[in-house]
Amino acid sequence: MRPDIGDILAGVQRIMTQEIVPALPPGYLREKAMYTLFLLEHCRARWHLAPAYLRDENAALHHTLQRLLEVARDDLPAGLAAEIEEFSPADADSPVPALQEENLRLREQMSRVRDAADSAPPRVRERVRKEIAAFARKQLEREREWVKVGEVVW
Repeated sequence: MRPDIGDILAGVQRIMTQEIVPALPPGYLREKAMYTLFLLEHCRARWHLAPAYLRDENAALHHTLQRLLEVARDDLPAGLAAEIEEFSPADADSPVPALQEENLRLREQMSRVRDAADSAPPRVRERVRKEIAAFARKQLEREREWVKVGEVVW
């Protein structure tokens, strides 16, 4: 498909590099324009990877929710356990918006489990916190990989 997102971003970069940045006086606005070029390059380098990263994150969220279900099933609100059990991942070729919607739904379920654990027995509450913390650590690694462009990491 042409133009794809990378082509469009490259076109915006060309316009900025050839027309906009040279027309700006030295100083703040030019620096912001140059930073915008950096952001565009970052997007060009990553856009095609978004579906794979979202699928990985969604799988990790689902796995964590399954583990939370093992730990806290009896302390969850009616229906939440069934929602988690009935989860069906998006198709492998799903568009990014569908993967993002799935991601939000899974994150919302995790928040509801965490909230329910606040009133659970201390042992259950602590295990839920540990599972969520383990997910958060691995998610931070995924996010660091996602934002890496060459040797530059934000």
